Amino acid sequence: MGGAWKLWILLVAAASALALSACGGGGDSSTAGTEAAAESTAQAPGQAAAGGSEKGAQGGGAGQGASGGGGSSGGGTTQQGSPPAKHERSSAFRTPGGDNSIQEYGAEGKGSDRTDAESSIDALYAAISSGNWGEICDKYLSAQNIEQIEIIAEKAPQIKGKGCAEVLGGLNQVPGGQSPDRPQGGIASMRIEGNTAFAIYRGADGKGYALPLKLEGGVWKLTALAPTPLQGP
Repeated sequence: MGGAWKLWILLVAAASALALSACGGGGDSSTAGTEAAAESTAQAPGQAAAGGSEKGAQGGGAGQGASGGGGSSGGGTTQQGSPPAKHERSSAFRTPGGDNSIQEYGAEGKGSDRTDAESSIDALYAAISSGNWGEICDKYLSAQNIEQIEIIAEKAPQIKGKGCAEVLGGLNQVPGGQSPDRPQGGIASMRIEGNTAFAIYRGADGKGYALPLKLEGGVWKLTALAPTPLQGP
């Protein structure tokens, strides 16, 4: 039964991502793809997903080291009081001549945004590790994702009548938190445009990853259950 649940989640995630990409119209394909990812519905965790992220300093202090920028305050300004460079925090994740649409998405958020996003992402990896998705469904998953899961549960005989936590409970569980994409050192950068954002961080494997979120009721909520690997170093 768990396999059927995973299949349904993956199919709907793929269909939703394609539909959102199509809504980008005749704009730049890279930008349209980034916007689609930021608004995507829940994606099943891959083999790299696991639990127990290690939080960095509050306000994204660990992110300063990852980005290589000068010490910046929670408000996103340098110690000298001047505004940071446009991509200061995400610059270490950029690839010259490559696809940097996520790294350059919108504008850099504040330290409070990084802290809030980190809480949501910590909860995600804890759920992947434990198999207990109740907190994610109750507090950290976007309304659009919840609605999509309810549609899946209504249409799939195998999970008909199941709630969000029960449906996601059929996804892969990775005990112990041994995952290369588990956040290491907190959120380095928060790229925000309107009410959508990408939280960029360094995984346990030292590579860059990004998770899309959406601001709902003052909370940065997840719109995907697995991160996107970045092309950058």
